Amino acid sequence: MRIKTVTILGRKIPVTHTAPKDDSIGEFTNMPIGIRVNDNLEGSDYRRVLIHECVHAALAISGIAGYQISEEVEESICTVMESAFEDILKSLSK
Repeated sequence: MRIKTVTILGRKIPVTHTAPKDDSIGEFTNMPIGIRVNDNLEGSDYRRVLIHECVHAALAISGIAGYQISEEVEESICTVMESAFEDILKSLSK
């Protein structure tokens, strides 16, 4: 299932699905706000990348990303949360 928008902390964020420009599988941009996901991804890979980029969005919208934490810490948080939420989604679908 491909989604077109997500709402994060009250903000509607467009999600686009595109062919990869490089080796990137997903990207969150703040100006203009949006999430891009590699169109070749499916199933759990798609969900994990979407979750990862949604966490980037939540950190940016909340003002934490870019000001209170380093890029390395932000990336670590996003990676941990993508794994955690993928496990939660698996549990809910049983």
